[in-house]
Amino acid sequence: WSSDVCSSDLEISRGWNKMKVVISGLINATECCKLTINEISSFRSGDAVYSVGLATWNFKLKDGPEIKFNEVWTDVVKRINGKFVYIVDHAHDLTPFQN
Repeated sequence: WSSDVCSSDLEISRGWNKMKVVISGLINATECCKLTINEISSFRSGDAVYSVGLATWNFKLKDGPEIKFNEVWTDVVKRINGKFVYIVDHAHDLTPFQN
């Protein structure tokens, strides 16, 4: 088990180096990207903050169409040594990819 996990295209990557490869591939394939946060709810419990929301992503691929999808996301951040650190960051696609 690794605490550094990134999932893309149904493949799970573990560790910072693999995460960088996945994220770099997305950035290199994309001409532009717009994220709209449609709704957000948060609450605090001790040193942790729990959030859930709805968002819309719009991508323009360099060699392809514009892609739009909607997601629901959850985050948990916790104050550790005076800094907020992500404990969980999860998103789930609510709609199939569409042009």
